[in-house]
Amino acid sequence: KKDVLFPEYIKKEGEVIMVKDNEIKMTLEVMPKHKFVYLEKEGVDNYIDFWEQLEKEGKDCDLLHGVLASIPGVFKEGYGAFTEEGYIFGKDVEVNCEVNPDYNFLEKIIPEQKYLRFEHPGFTESEFGEALRQVRRIALKDFDMEIDNYQVDESFVKAYEHSGMELLYYFIRIPLK
Repeated sequence: KKDVLFPEYIKKEGEVIMVKDNEIKMTLEVMPKHKFVYLEKEGVDNYIDFWEQLEKEGKDCDLLHGVLASIPGVFKEGYGAFTEEGYIFGKDVEVNCEVNPDYNFLEKIIPEQKYLRFEHPGFTESEFGEALRQVRRIALKDFDMEIDNYQVDESFVKAYEHSGMELLYYFIRIPLK
């Protein structure tokens, strides 16, 4: 069941567009032009497998994760994204940010873009797995993008996923054309 809240008035950035499953809220947000600094791994589709594969290749995952976390960015922490080929993990930074090339991070300039953001309002640590599954199901499977003529832009990623165990949050951002 979808509960639409005044759809003709709620298309403003940051306002709740829809609440599903009594918890997940959906908002529209705009990210300014920025650089995405990241690592990528083909053939994996989640955060855990991503880092395990890098570790098997002899990469110092704690160092790489720490370097990304130390770079000032739009979000405090790094985050992952689903692509056609696999999974990437990175961080948004200012366009003119220079990153040490020794770490072999990839970089992509992302133009200003709109996103649909599906967010769980909060949960306990023991509920993390269920919250993650709920947001993924709603954002990536159940939500009908054609309701408001949303067009997904999968030219770089299918969706970004953000989580934090310290603050117990999880949300997915889907890029729009």
